Amino acid sequence: MDNKLEEIEKEYPNVVINSSPAGDVGSVFVPVLTKNKWGYPVVGEYMIDVYDQHGFAEIKQMIEDVPNRIKNDAEMKAAEAQMIEWLPEIMPSSAVDRMFLLSTNDVAEIIGVKPDTVKHWCQDGKVAGARKVNREWLIPMSALDRLKRNK
Repeated sequence: MDNKLEEIEKEYPNVVINSSPAGDVGSVFVPVLTKNKWGYPVVGEYMIDVYDQHGFAEIKQMIEDVPNRIKNDAEMKAAEAQMIEWLPEIMPSSAVDRMFLLSTNDVAEIIGVKPDTVKHWCQDGKVAGARKVNREWLIPMSALDRLKRNK
């Protein structure tokens, strides 16, 4: 396995490779340039799990296929949702809040209410940490659980 990963690393110098101590499984992190929900470009990583039974050509094909995979909006949304779910487990909530400020539309979609309802909650001071920037309310992720319970 390690030999295959070394060959991949030579052929694709931009990827980051991690392998298990036993050398039977690894992860290939492929850098991707995409846009966040506000349309700003962001650089992220797309992780590919690689197992001992994968051949060199198969791993290469998986790397080459990443641009097609990230075009699949549903897959990207699932990846974002998974990242949002595990981030609070590894980072303080204040750091996560600084990284992910949600719009009223985002919050409304997540908790199943109308955007105007979320705006009214913000105006009434019912959303902890919400702040208005220009004409848009920005809501920290930490407020989501309380909003879900109290909707």
